[in-house]
Amino acid sequence: IESKFRNRNYVQWANSWAGLFVMALRTMRAKALLVARYLAKKSQQGMHPSEVMEDIGTALFCNLMASTVYGYPMHPLTLHEKRKIAERSLSALREAIQLSASSDYTQRSQTICWEIQFLAGKCHEKIATTLREEMYSLCSAEGEIPARLYETNMADAMRNYSEAFAGAQKSEQISGGPDKSCIGGSSHGALECLYRIHASRLKVLVSAIRRAKEECELAELEAYRIASVTWFDESNQSSTGVRGKIWD
Repeated sequence: IESKFRNRNYVQWANSWAGLFVMALRTMRAKALLVARYLAKKSQQGMHPSEVMEDIGTALFCNLMASTVYGYPMHPLTLHEKRKIAERSLSALREAIQLSASSDYTQRSQTICWEIQFLAGKCHEKIATTLREEMYSLCSAEGEIPARLYETNMADAMRNYSEAFAGAQKSEQISGGPDKSCIGGSSHGALECLYRIHASRLKVLVSAIRRAKEECELAELEAYRIASVTWFDESNQSSTGVRGKIWD
């Protein structure tokens, strides 16, 4: 790094140190959250363990946002690295939901489950994007084509978004509307969940039509199965054929 300074590559020199600084902060944050998780489970005081696990899952998900591995040298996240981070984040969020319903702790959980489900859906979608180029499997002995991991994770993402949408609507009915004291992300409440459902469905459809010609039929069938996990309404159920049901 110092050689970059001596060679007057000041921008590269600054970026290298910045990468190390960001990695150091992230490492400190991860260790602090792990200690908080241990204390929350053992002390029966302070934060509920579900809240700590939510923070851990959120912190891990944030590591995906810049698609960069910090430290030295910095480099773009590979698909494998993205998938592993998303899987770790998803695991923490699932544990947060489980702990929020546990009666083993004296602390009161402030965890909002629909918000965690919304972020879990994003994790599933991140995992799916790393598997988009997965090859289609051959027909099984029963004549069925096994679902790709891409389809499995996108379907799980749609289910999580749908459950989060229902939870957000219920919460808003009770409170009289979305919380306007915060901005961004799931603070938009049910509207954000609804947008995510349709945005993800559109991504699936666009991905299907971009496949090679010989894979188009399989891709459209797959897109139909994913999109049908959560329909906007029932108006297109009368359409015939896969294309009619998808595009009408």
